[in-house]
Amino acid sequence: MLFVVGFYRARAIGANGWRTGLVLMLSGVLLVGIAVVPGG
Repeated sequence: MLFVVGFYRARAIGANGWRTGLVLMLSGVLLVGIAVVPGG
């Protein structure tokens, strides 16, 4: 879902949809990973 939001938001402002979608998705995965490591 983060990828889709990033993709369409980037297309709306004229940026690269794939890159923005991937960056947003990977940042979400990173935040979840950080939360899971301490047992959360």
